[in-house]
Amino acid sequence: CYYYQRRGAVDKAVFGQPSEQARSLCVGRMGQEILDADPPLRFLWIHNQNPVNTMPDSARVAEAMEKVDFTVMVDCHENDSTVHADLILPTTTFLEEEDIAGAYGHHWMGRISAVVPRPEGVKTDLEIIQGLAERMGRAELMAGSAEQWCERLLRSELCEGGFDRESLGQGALRRPDAPQVLFDDGRVPTASGKVELLTEADYAEAPEPPADYPLWFFTNSHRKSQASQWAGP
Repeated sequence: CYYYQRRGAVDKAVFGQPSEQARSLCVGRMGQEILDADPPLRFLWIHNQNPVNTMPDSARVAEAMEKVDFTVMVDCHENDSTVHADLILPTTTFLEEEDIAGAYGHHWMGRISAVVPRPEGVKTDLEIIQGLAERMGRAELMAGSAEQWCERLLRSELCEGGFDRESLGQGALRRPDAPQVLFDDGRVPTASGKVELLTEADYAEAPEPPADYPLWFFTNSHRKSQASQWAGP
């Protein structure tokens, strides 16, 4: 989300191809998509997200989370969504783990290093996924330390040019193969080469506001926060 090339330095081939049985749901209609899923969704894994707060139609999202047989949430603090989960797995914050991170709106990437000890018993995101993989008999797919995974995820051709974990430890770096001007040829990667705000959409099921409350409430972005993120004084 936010910017389609923000993971441009990451080697997506590391994760392989999704299964042919995999399904995709529309995030903007998350609640209704889960409720309408056929066959029904029985298990929901939510990782470092707060969909009840950040997704449209929050009441429908909460309803969907309650309907699923088993919902797991992985997060570093309680929020509007954790109250609807069957299991909450606490995880570390950026201050307590080793990682690499790209930006939402530009091509710079930096290295994250732990600066405070993690709370006792709390696992990192990687350790949680590794534990899940082990229980599913696929431990070898996720084996490795955080440092090793940082090196695996960076594209090899960029690492050969000095865009590697060690260099990122000295300070943030701009991805060397990123264009200076986005879409400098005046085209975007769509069939028409133009920005396509809508393709085919069905608004037949769009809810009507009740007569006694004919207004919609939008939690739009402003200079101090975006939904539940970045809230400041």
